[in-house]
This record gives sequence, C-alpha cells and structure tokens, in this order.
Amino acid sequence: MRNKNSDRSVMALAIVLLVLWGSMLACTLPGATPSPAATPETPEMPTSEPSLEATTAPVPAETPSPDVSFEGISFSYDGALAGRVTGEIVPAVPPGEDAPFWFIEPEHFDFIFEGYPLQGTFHSPRIFIYPVAEFEAINEAAARTFTQLRPLLAEKPADPRSIPFIPVWNAGPLMLAQVRYLDFENGSGVRFLSQYGQAASPINNNALFYAFQGLTADGRFLVGAVLPVSHPSLPADSMEYPGGDTMAFAEAFPTYVADMEQQLNAQPADSFKPALALLDALIESISVSR
Repeated sequence: MRNKNSDRSVMALAIVLLVLWGSMLACTLPGATPSPAATPETPEMPTSEPSLEATTAPVPAETPSPDVSFEGISFSYDGALAGRVTGEIVPAVPPGEDAPFWFIEPEHFDFIFEGYPLQGTFHSPRIFIYPVAEFEAINEAAARTFTQLRPLLAEKPADPRSIPFIPVWNAGPLMLAQVRYLDFENGSGVRFLSQYGQAASPINNNALFYAFQGLTADGRFLVGAVLPVSHPSLPADSMEYPGGDTMAFAEAFPTYVADMEQQLNAQPADSFKPALALLDALIESISVSR
C-alpha cells in the first residue's frame, strides 16, 4: 500500500517545478515584455530657441532731427534759448544814391528767436547767413571786412586786438572779451562778446551781445550771430556811468575798457545769461548745404 504523504510531496515538488519552468519560458519567448528597469534621469537639454538678449542686435540710437531747417540751413538749439526759431529770406538792398553803406546788403537768410531769455535788449537775437561773393560785389566796406576776416580765421590768434564783423554797422566795437574759436558742421569761425557804440559808453547788460563770425569750408557763405547776453556784474544800461562824471569817464575810457575786458574774461562761461555753452552748442550745430 502506498504512503499518502509521499504522494503529496511528489505532487508539491511537481507544481514548484512547473511554476519555475513557466517563468523561464516567459522570459525567453519572442515578444515577451520584460519588466521596466530603472533608468538614469535624462538631463534637461536647453531649448533650441536662443535667448532674446543673445540674438537681438543693438538698435542704433536715432539721430536727432535739427530743430530748425530752412532753405538748406539747419541747426539745433536748447529749449532754454527760445520757444521757437523761424527762418526768413531778407530781400537785397542794392546800392543807390540815398542808401548809406551800412544798408547795402545782398539777399540773405535771417533766423529770428521767439521767447529768448533776455527781452527788451538793444539787439534782437538772430542768426544770419550771407553769400560772400554777392556781398563783396555790392558793398566796398563789406569787401574790406571779408579781406580782414579770412586771415584771422586761418591764423586764429589767441588774443586778437579786434575781430572784423559783418554786417557792416554805423558804429564801432567798444570792447572784446571771451574769444573762442569754434567749428560748425561745415565751417569754422570765432565767437566773442562785444558791445558796439558811437561814443564812450559803459559796458552794460542792455547792449552786450554774443557774436559769431564764421565762413563755410568752401568760403561761399558767412555764418554770423548776434545773441544778447548779460552778466550780474554789469549795470543794467548805459545810463549808469562809473563815478557819475561823463567827461572824466570818457577821458579814462581806454583804461576802463581794459579793466572790463579783464573782468569779463575772468568770469565762468555759465555765469552769463544765457550760458555761453548753450550758445556755443547752437553755433556748432549749424549746417549750410546750398
């Protein structure tokens, strides 16, 4: 008779072998899917789109347009100098029997300043452009002035005794201060402070002006300016004579002028009204393309 326990052991061993054989068969059959194994984490790759900072080319700054452009003449100015500047064509005044020499001028261009910081002064603020050849042809006094101006601008003396001035006036310079040579867009010239008169007169804030005399590089045009300036050290007008004695003042006038020139030359450029740097920048921006 058989032992039942022995039969049960044989059956259990057969079942175990059957299970193991099935597992091995599953691992080797084609198309079998193995259990997923843990894989190392894939590092994050940079996106293919480059950064804006790396690819965007710097945008060039826009060139500011001139504040004034008229008949081929342009320039810029600080808002402290004017609310508006307008250009105009001034008709010629030809020679005539009744025309004094200081009236005779060719057709030229004037630029008038509205809202200038000094009001009620003897001179009105203006920039003017004259054709040189036409001026020389009709006005002998102007022709002589141009003959003197050309070598001065070429040689640029540091301390000139006088500076030729166009337009021609029926008055003469009383003083000269703050001389400086400047280049503008297509030419060069000289700026200075002056006061004109027909007799000895105190240097004062009503008559003092910033002047510029320049020539374009081709010599065809005179570029000029008359722009009133003031300084706290000066009297308001010509009625305030030093010492109150007009005769004594006239006799000592050369010494007085030398003292005033020295005094004004010693003043900082920004102590004048308007500041000389603002006026210089205006002049340096002038371009004459005609």
